[in-house]
Amino acid sequence: MNGPSNDLNQQIRQVFKNYDIDDFIKKTSALALTWEQIREMSADPLVEIGAHTINHHALSKLTDFAVQKEMEGSRDKIESEINQKVEHFSYPFGTRKEVGQREFRIAKKCGFKTSTTTTIANIFKEHKDLLEQLPRIPVNQKRDNGKINYLNLWLNGTLPCIINKFKKIL
Repeated sequence: MNGPSNDLNQQIRQVFKNYDIDDFIKKTSALALTWEQIREMSADPLVEIGAHTINHHALSKLTDFAVQKEMEGSRDKIESEINQKVEHFSYPFGTRKEVGQREFRIAKKCGFKTSTTTTIANIFKEHKDLLEQLPRIPVNQKRDNGKINYLNLWLNGTLPCIINKFKKIL
């Protein structure tokens, strides 16, 4: 992809090179799933693979065209690798500072059924009209000390309610 994203990637590579961290792509790639692993997971009916952008930039910093290319490029690449339709999207930086009405509109234009922000909250019936800006429930083994009770508190909605002081977040 050409344009601002490509320029930014070059700048990032230069910064890492200046600090003798020129193998950062190799190091970060070791943390990612392989396409073989992703294909195996996507074969499970309980797993849904969604798009997440190509370059993981804050979308609010990109042009409309670049945002759409990031979303569609990610979806198209994943679909070609897993041979399944990708219908859901997760914003790479999904706070209200990084995504807003423009990004929600573009996600809808790209044809995603749902898109997830990083807003921590429960889902309510009113979200049926806000499918491009759904909140999420974070799952983090390190934070939860690997204890299932903590996970249950997240999944049953207790912790999001406490975090949001029992206010409905839309």
